[in-house]
Amino acid sequence: MCFSENQSYLNAFLLASAGLYKISTPKIGFIGIYFAIKELLQGLLYKYHYKNDKDMKRLYATLSYVHICFQPLVLGIFFSHFDPNPKLFNWNIIFIIAFIFGILMTTTLHELNIENDPQCIKDNPDDDFCAKETGAYMGRYHIAYQFKTDKDWEPIRIWHYWIFLFFVPVLFTKAYPLGLFFAITVFFIFALYNYLNDIQGIPGTVKEYQGEKGAIWCFLTIAFIPFMLFEKQIKKLL
Repeated sequence: MCFSENQSYLNAFLLASAGLYKISTPKIGFIGIYFAIKELLQGLLYKYHYKNDKDMKRLYATLSYVHICFQPLVLGIFFSHFDPNPKLFNWNIIFIIAFIFGILMTTTLHELNIENDPQCIKDNPDDDFCAKETGAYMGRYHIAYQFKTDKDWEPIRIWHYWIFLFFVPVLFTKAYPLGLFFAITVFFIFALYNYLNDIQGIPGTVKEYQGEKGAIWCFLTIAFIPFMLFEKQIKKLL
C-alpha cells in the first residue's frame, strides 16, 4: 500500500526538496515546505499510533488541525502566483480573510478552545471531526485524523467556509483552470472513497470517515511538485 509511515517521510523529503529548490520564488518554495511539514506530521502519527502513545498522537493531531486551518490561506498564496493579473483581483483581501478565518478555526479544536464553547454532538457515528478525543486511528487505507471539536457553526458549517476559501476565490481570476483542476481532483478522491465504501451523499459534505479522506488528500499534495517545478511554463499557458 502506498500509504505508510515511510512513504509519508519520503513525500515530506520530496516536497521540502522541491520547496528549497524553488526558494528563490518565495510563494512556490513556501508551498513545498508547508506541505512537507504536513507529510512529516502524518508520518509521526503513523509512528505513535503503532506505539499506542495517545499523548503524542494528540500532539501531532493538534498540529495537523492547525495546519489544515491555514491551508486555504496557503493555497490562495499558491494560486495568486499563477494569476497573470494579481492587481486586478485583490488577493491581499483574501489573504487577510483566510488568515483571520484560520485563527478562528483553530479555536474550535478542544485543545485550543479559549472561548469555552460547548462541544460538538455527533449526528453520525463515523464523524471523525466530532470525536471523543483528538488523535488518530488506522483507517481502511491510511492513518486517519480524529478531532474533538466545538459545536459547529450555524447555519453554515465551518467546513463549508473552509471549502469556499479553498477553491472559490481563484475562480474569479485567470488562474481559474488551476482552481478547477484542484477542486475536481479533491472531489474525485472523496467520490472514489465514498464509492469504494458504499457511502451515500455528495462528496465533501457527508461526515463519514472525514479524518481518513482528509489525510488521503494531504498525502496526495505530492502532486504540487510538478506545478512547482514547471511554474514558469504553466504561467505562460495561463
